Amino acid sequence: MYCTEAEPVGIDWSELDEKKQKHRREIVKKSQRRRRAKARKTGMCSQCCKGIPEKGRKTCPACLEKARERMRRVRKTSI
Repeated sequence: MYCTEAEPVGIDWSELDEKKQKHRREIVKKSQRRRRAKARKTGMCSQCCKGIPEKGRKTCPACLEKARERMRRVRKTSI
């Protein structure tokens, strides 16, 4: 049964102590690694796990363009 009028419960991560935050990061890192390995095995993009990469690449064209754009911004601000 779903309640459509209820507000989503938000977790205030700032209240958690460092030990719990570290534990949470480890869990997320482990699941992310597993998700990306599964995507690579099935031939999907290792970043978004949705698109199909071009031949000889690991990421789809959309993720590749996002990465290139981020690098352009980084290089522009470092000059």
